[in-house]
Formats: sequence, structure tokens, C-alpha cells
Amino acid sequence: MAANVSNMELDLDGFFQHNSTFDYGDYEYIEEKSSLGNFEPSVTVFVPVLYAVAMVVGLLSQGLVLVILWQKRLSWSVTDILTLHMSIADVLLLLTVPLWAVEAANEWIFGLGLCKLSGALFKINFYFWIFLLVSISVERYLSIFHGVKKYTRTKPVLVHLSCLVIWILSLLLSVPDLLYLKVISNSNREGKKECAHLYLTKSKYLASRLIFHIVGFLLPVVVLLICLSCIFLKNQKERDSRVNKKQRGQWTVLSLVVVFFIFWTPYNIALLINTLQGSSDVDGQMKGVAVYFTAVVAFLQCCLKPFVYFSMSCKFRHWVLKVLRCGGCSLLSRNFSMWHSEELDQSDPQSPEEKGPLTQMSDKGDSIIQLKLSERSEEIQRCD
Repeated sequence: MAANVSNMELDLDGFFQHNSTFDYGDYEYIEEKSSLGNFEPSVTVFVPVLYAVAMVVGLLSQGLVLVILWQKRLSWSVTDILTLHMSIADVLLLLTVPLWAVEAANEWIFGLGLCKLSGALFKINFYFWIFLLVSISVERYLSIFHGVKKYTRTKPVLVHLSCLVIWILSLLLSVPDLLYLKVISNSNREGKKECAHLYLTKSKYLASRLIFHIVGFLLPVVVLLICLSCIFLKNQKERDSRVNKKQRGQWTVLSLVVVFFIFWTPYNIALLINTLQGSSDVDGQMKGVAVYFTAVVAFLQCCLKPFVYFSMSCKFRHWVLKVLRCGGCSLLSRNFSMWHSEELDQSDPQSPEEKGPLTQMSDKGDSIIQLKLSERSEEIQRCD
């Protein structure tokens, strides 16, 4: 009996000697992109082609918008200033596309600095766009229901300052990307290097994800839904033609919101599922692939927004055609707005009446000028 007790104590002692605790301080979590598995052939062929199309179309369309804004730089409206900042955000993201295309086709070869910068610009573009759309929607809501106007034509500096605040906020929220993006060797891709997030603790991983999900997506979505719902419910009660003209800018904002969420919502949903359920084994690999490809799709939204301007604004189409016909033409008229049609300003500084006394002209020349002015007035009326 004593021998049995002794053997039991020996066995228990051996059990506790070989037991050890796990140190969660050594936890490392590598982002989902590091395990594409059997999807590798699709990534190396399809994704670079998709990136190339997005970059070419995006830079051409956004470049055209910037050319038009530059041509009319002396007479910017509020919407022109907002469009300028939007285009800058998209162009900055598009400039990183070649880096991601090379990584998808082979590996990351651009070093740690460009890895952090490219990853941060991806999140900065997301934060800037959603916060700017929220800001515009809140301003519209306060203007319609409470008579408060933040964006005014007489104080364009306030518009620039508002955009600057949004830029700074977006930069601050992208700090986790600047901290945790690393160039790592991917064992699943034969040791090839890639730019991916590497978190040293579980708490840092969860904190970074929650900031993105809650501050960057869920809260802005709630605000957008409330403001836009109230605005368009009120607009349904006011159907006269004068009000409908003013609503065109609001429809453009709604179109931009729709485009934004069509391309960013899949990424947010995939990332949220991955955060809640983790990534392990085959199921985790599938979630990782979903996050990766939805991130690729998110890049495409940069090249579609100019087409929203083109489809929603008759005057924007007019000036696009004018710039394409004569790239040196100056667009100095205040009658043009990127998002919506404005009433014709009778005191146009470019009008002949403000340029001093006119010399006598021939009847033929006078008829030509009258014809041109009539055609211009008819075209503006069609746009309005």
C-alpha cells in the first residue's frame, strides 16, 4: 500500500515538473495576407492586372479632374475645394498601386519605409473619405434643419481648414499601421518577403482592429444614415423645380456615398468576421483570402468617382469636353461647379460690360457674338 502511494506521488511529481505556462507576452499575430495557399496562382496573375487597370483609369480620370480644377483655380467654389482634397486622397493611394502589384506578382522589394507608407495611405484614404462624407452630410443636415452653414462661398479658408482637420485625424488613426506594418518572410510563399501587419500582443491586435471597425466604420455609418435619411425625406415633401435644382448636389453626395460603401463594405465585413472568429487552419485561410481580395477591390473606388461627377453634372461634362478639345482653355467662370448646377451669375467678371467702353463692331461680328452668347445661355439652361 505504501509502495502504491509512493508511486502515485512520483507520477504526480513528474506531471508537474513537465507542466509549463504560456507567456502571452510573446504572442505574435501575422495578418491574413501571409497565407494565400492554393490561391497563389490567381494572386500572381489576376491581381496585378486588376491593379494595372485601376491605376491607369484612376490616374487618367483623377488627372482630368485636377486639370479642370487648375484651369478654374481663380474661381473655386466650395465643392471645387472639397473635390480637390478628394482627388488628392485618391491620387496618393493610386501612386501606391504599383508597389502592391509587384508584391502580388513576386514579393515586396521596396523596403520597410515604403511598406509603412503604402499601408498607412490605404487606411488614410478610407478614413479621409468617410469622415469627409460625414462632414458634408452633417453640414447639409444643419443647414436644412437649423440654418447653420459651415461651408460658405465667402470663406473658402474654412473649407480648407475643415479638410486639414480631417487629414490630421485620418493620419492619427493610421498610426497603428505605421507601427505594426513590417516586411516579413512568408513561409507559405517559399520565404518571399511581403508587407504585412505583425502584432506582438493579442491586446494590440484587438485594439487596432476595434479602432478601425468602430471609429472608422460603424459610427460614421450611423451618422451618415441618420443625416441622409432626414435630408431626403424632407426633399420628398418639396418637389418644386427650384428646390430640385438645389438637390442635385445632394444627389451627387449620395452617389459618392453609395460608391464608397459598395467598394469598402465587403472589406470591412470580411475584416470584422476575421477579427471575431480569428484565422486558423483552412477556415482561417479562406477568411484571409477574403480580406485580401476585398482589399484589392477597395482600390477600384479611386478610379470611379470622377465618373460620378461626369454622370451627375451636366456642366462638368461640358467642361470636360472643353478641356479635351483645347487643353489651354481657362475655366474661370463661377457658373461652373463640380457637383451641381448653380444659377447664372449676371455679374460675371468676364462679361464685356465690365471691361470698359466697347468699340463699334460690324453687324456681322455683333451677330456672331450674340449667337455665341445665345448658345452658351441655352447650354447652361439645359444643364440646369
